[in-house]
Amino acid sequence: NLAMLFLKAPFDPEMTSSAGTYNQGIDYFMQPSTRSLGFSVKVHFGGSTASKAAPAPAYVPTEPKVIEKIVEKVVEKEVVKEVVKEVKVPAGTVDSYNDDLFFVIGKAEIRPEEALKLGRIVQVLAENPDAKISVTGYADSGTGTDEINTELSQQRAAKVVDMLVKAGIARDRITENSVAGDRDASRSPESNRVAVCIVK
Repeated sequence: NLAMLFLKAPFDPEMTSSAGTYNQGIDYFMQPSTRSLGFSVKVHFGGSTASKAAPAPAYVPTEPKVIEKIVEKVVEKEVVKEVVKEVKVPAGTVDSYNDDLFFVIGKAEIRPEEALKLGRIVQVLAENPDAKISVTGYADSGTGTDEINTELSQQRAAKVVDMLVKAGIARDRITENSVAGDRDASRSPESNRVAVCIVK
């Protein structure tokens, strides 16, 4: 019976045989109990898979925006036109009308301000179809030779006559003259560079 007890008894040195109180601590060839250990290994390839949070942008204080509102104000400007009233001479009643057209030294061209005078002469002649005009050119004696002054006075008279004809005044209503010298020796040289126009 003892042999059977030995065969039936478990072989575990960590456990005491149950064959009586007096046998505590005697193992009776008991086999050690099976032990199992468990472990795991975690391997990562290619670096960490954890996503890195982007750093928060630094706070940069900004200046307040100023919105400019442009308001266009339309100001009505009152334009006062100066009305020049022309005093017309009744047709056929003109007794005499004269005007002087002045020239630059050594020239026979009619300047714009002198052309305005010529326009008034044309108006008088147009409103008085029976009136005629005489044009006399002068050259100041203090400038140039007699030969130059003769030619220059003729050119000045001819220029005025040509402008009158182009304005519609008949050639037979115009008398052309020239003087190779002063109109008035007591006057300034500028006053003698002239074409004298007399309407009768």
